[in-house]
Amino acid sequence: MKNTKILVSSLLLLGATSLLASEAYSPLSYGVKSRGMGGVSIAAPLGAESGLANPALLSYLPQNEVSLGLTYMQSDMTLSGYPVSTDTENTYSPYLVSNYKLTKNFNIGAGISKYTLRNNFQDLLNLDYLESEIKKDRFVIPMSYALNNFSFGASVIYEKFSMTFDDTGTKENYDSSDFGYELGLAYNMKDTELIFGVDYKSKIEHKLAFDGYINSPSEIGLGINWHIAHSAHTVGVDYKRIFSSELVQGASVNITKDQDVYAIAYSYNANSWTVRAGYRYVSELYVDNDAGAVLNIIFPFSTTSHYTVGGSYTFSNAFSADCALVYATDKNRYNNFDGLIGDYREIESNPLSISLGFNYKY
Repeated sequence: MKNTKILVSSLLLLGATSLLASEAYSPLSYGVKSRGMGGVSIAAPLGAESGLANPALLSYLPQNEVSLGLTYMQSDMTLSGYPVSTDTENTYSPYLVSNYKLTKNFNIGAGISKYTLRNNFQDLLNLDYLESEIKKDRFVIPMSYALNNFSFGASVIYEKFSMTFDDTGTKENYDSSDFGYELGLAYNMKDTELIFGVDYKSKIEHKLAFDGYINSPSEIGLGINWHIAHSAHTVGVDYKRIFSSELVQGASVNITKDQDVYAIAYSYNANSWTVRAGYRYVSELYVDNDAGAVLNIIFPFSTTSHYTVGGSYTFSNAFSADCALVYATDKNRYNNFDGLIGDYREIESNPLSISLGFNYKY
């Protein structure tokens, strides 16, 4: 196949940017409760996992808490007009997060999350090599301080990003460890049980010896959460602007653009159990339609529409469990990608993920 080297570079670069784009590498969020609510989390107090979404919300936790979660993601990608597809391995994404209430007004936490994506393109290009592994590990220390109806939050973020790939029969490794920060604000209108939230995450630069610098993009988000008074019903809405044009800097071609993310959620709480549902829409990541085609191939989890359901069950005052299911769908028609992949017509992605979480309060 001609121009294989160009295709390899495109696949690896697109895969790396997909992993670093927060909506692509972990659609919705890491927290299991949030995943069941379409990713709504900026103004929704969801226990210790809020330390991964908006640190200001830790002030809403009345006691110490530890949460452990795991997401299993299964891809389902169809490439019409081409006899074979890529081998995208199913992935597991764990997290562990804690909250400690040091004083009545001051909370501090710690969280760690991990994501790994592996791809094998040997069948696609009829080669004896060509595979990649991309990893992203994050360690977060969130803090919050409550003052009257306001809560202020900040997080220090340590992120390690690494790539290992084989495009010539010899493995190459790239890695980078860098710091960022997050700032959050929440305001509680206690009379109406309305909470407003604002969250900002900084860009994290990863200066790898690749085609330009690959970054975790900055983002800003707004959220509203309303627990309807004297009822078991809660609704929430989030909006985020992800500055995905920052994903790749110094590269020969600008391939990404900023994303808009809209999410809406509903939950019903009945004492020992809670049910949740949500929907999230994410605008396109790539400037070029053909680049989007390669994205669908290397990373079928990156889609525009996500439908979610979830629930929780409280076993005792100290122990509870959460679950969530996310189904995404995306279908696009493309022309031939510069003669590199063949004369395909349509790519359809229907990935599915299942999340389980456990919480302990003390």
